[in-house]
Amino acid sequence: MENVIVERLRNLRGKMKEEKIDVYIVPSSDPHLSEYYADRFKCREYITGFTGSAGTAVVTQDEAGLFTDGRYFIQAEKELDGSGIDLYKMKEPGVPTLNKWLESKLSDGMTLGYDGRLFSHNQLKEMKEDLKYNKIDYVDDKDLVDRIWDVRPGMPDSRVFIHDIKYTGIDTGEKIGKVREEMKSKKADVYLMNSLGSIAWLFNIRSHDVKYTPVAYAYGFIDDNGARLYIDKDKLDVNDLVYLREQGVDIRDYDRYFDDLKLVENSRIYYDPDMSNGLMTASLDDSNTLIDGKDIVFMMKGCLSDAEEKNLKSCQIRDGVAMVSFLCWFDKAVAEGGLYEGEAAEKLEDFRADQELFIEPSFETISAYGENAALMHYSVDEKNPVEIGNRGLYLLDSGGQYYDGTTDITRTVAVGELTDEERKDFTLVLKSHIAMAKAVFLQGSTGSNLDAIARQPIWNEYMDYKCGTGHGVAYVGSVHEGPVRLSMNHQSVVIKPGMVVTNEPGIYKEGKHGIRLENTLLVKEKATNDMGTFLDFETISFCPLDLRCIERDMLTDDEVKWLNDYHKKVYDLLSLSLGEDERAWLENATMQI
Repeated sequence: MENVIVERLRNLRGKMKEEKIDVYIVPSSDPHLSEYYADRFKCREYITGFTGSAGTAVVTQDEAGLFTDGRYFIQAEKELDGSGIDLYKMKEPGVPTLNKWLESKLSDGMTLGYDGRLFSHNQLKEMKEDLKYNKIDYVDDKDLVDRIWDVRPGMPDSRVFIHDIKYTGIDTGEKIGKVREEMKSKKADVYLMNSLGSIAWLFNIRSHDVKYTPVAYAYGFIDDNGARLYIDKDKLDVNDLVYLREQGVDIRDYDRYFDDLKLVENSRIYYDPDMSNGLMTASLDDSNTLIDGKDIVFMMKGCLSDAEEKNLKSCQIRDGVAMVSFLCWFDKAVAEGGLYEGEAAEKLEDFRADQELFIEPSFETISAYGENAALMHYSVDEKNPVEIGNRGLYLLDSGGQYYDGTTDITRTVAVGELTDEERKDFTLVLKSHIAMAKAVFLQGSTGSNLDAIARQPIWNEYMDYKCGTGHGVAYVGSVHEGPVRLSMNHQSVVIKPGMVVTNEPGIYKEGKHGIRLENTLLVKEKATNDMGTFLDFETISFCPLDLRCIERDMLTDDEVKWLNDYHKKVYDLLSLSLGEDERAWLENATMQI
């Protein structure tokens, strides 16, 4: 039987011939350049069979390739098998960048095609700059995958709900006023919004259009005369409409956005070239002046308000209760035997659902036993369930969306006897985690300044992890969101008090095990003197780190003190919300060492 991906590639090549397109690009994106997006926009997954969240497919008449990063090398090799698609491991020695690959394939007179809505303004600008010596034509408005996708999902139609002021702390009208102040400082008449997370935060709306991310498909437009929300009006009930109109918001149809952009003339338009899709800027009249910079709302919401910080801390405690309840149950279930990865993930969701204000998981739970955990973004295969054995390690990466916050936490735990290598690697990851949690740094630092702090204990053993150390987490929004990131890659955003970022170093050994320990950190001001202002992190995730996995002799006295202090705080915050069995389990799991 022919591989279904081979058939889809053949059909796509047929459409490319019809349009006289020689090379066609299919990215992982939607018109809002979201990390996670509705099923309708999973074109790259449809054409390649690769289910990872990041990757770009390229297709010619003779070959096809997938470019993806180190998180997905193992997964991609498995999922591309038999498809005829070559895997390009990004940033590995000898592997070309996507643009270098395009440069080598595109001869003079050839045509490069893509759907311009799925690329940012800057992505297209950079690509065309890299290909400036290739005398080629561009076709930027062709969604060819749509023409071969027989039963493509429609646009999501989830109902919107207004995020109550007791959770937001600020009404929409007040937020819009602050945005206009920023626009004035930038000498802008118009501000274009494309990011679903920014739109959700500014207009205080949430929905379920994207699985695990409570956002609605919409565009935003702010000028001196008003604020417009472009959205499917059927998603709004009467109360929603009344609230938004009271806040000075004009509601317009989602599909009207690009037509309205064409009507804007002689204006100074502010936009983020990394968050605005290529069609947005292409739709604007030449009489306008474009002002590019970081998205106003994206930066504004990157630092929690006092109300958001208070709510998030409360949310994290309830999430910790769910985690401890699960781990207590998990130890018993493993001892009884017959527990599968998928079953464990479902049980954790049940424990979270028991918590007040729970909405949904914040991403697909990574429930990985043994060597499966070496795949950083492993996904349970329901057709081939894996039983959790009675030796080795189990990794659980999960989170929740609540009305008062978004969580992301990873624990790696023992399910039986461990090897010396497993204990050593676990303790190295713990040392890395503690190093970042204890970091003190000068105001003005960026995530790339701090990333090596966590890597040092692992680097000392000549190992590394092929991903960043941490990412931002939105407030009741995307679990993977800036503006802050802890990464070796250049980061231009300065870390400020009120920002939220994860701390998740790891060690991943193909065919053996994967270990990751993740907490969420809140940036705080630590001290100010004649040398400057110094910041540090407050850990706001609360769940024990498995003492059974630790090589005590590898820890310094300061690291032991940090661990003991953290465990005492976990017990003090969670114990009163637990049942008798769970409390006894927690007392043992947080004993001083």
